[in-house]
Amino acid sequence: MSGWADDYESSLHLANAEACKLHEKDPKHELLRFWFLPSEDLLPGGKPDLEKEKANQIAMKNRFWDRPTPWQSEAGMIVCTIVMTNYYLALKRVNDGEPEVVEQPPAPPPPVPWDKIEVPF
Repeated sequence: MSGWADDYESSLHLANAEACKLHEKDPKHELLRFWFLPSEDLLPGGKPDLEKEKANQIAMKNRFWDRPTPWQSEAGMIVCTIVMTNYYLALKRVNDGEPEVVEQPPAPPPPVPWDKIEVPF
């Protein structure tokens, strides 16, 4: 597993550098919500709201996971590495002035015509 850990560490450093660059150019950019904790996600004492932070982490995984199997069925280190690498690439595209690529979920299958529906009895 050390290969995945090394890859994650690298993607983490690369994402940090790109997030800092983007923060200098556009501190309100939507992608930065995954890197810098928004003030609305803080509790009155200044500590993170753990429920909002967890929801943000899940949103990040859902957005940047690009494999056909659900991320919930994969090992944590694999998920972290793939998500962080894709996050880094998204930040880099924005910093390089390229349009952001937003993956669309696959279209649902067409409905079965009512006269073709098989009902077991």
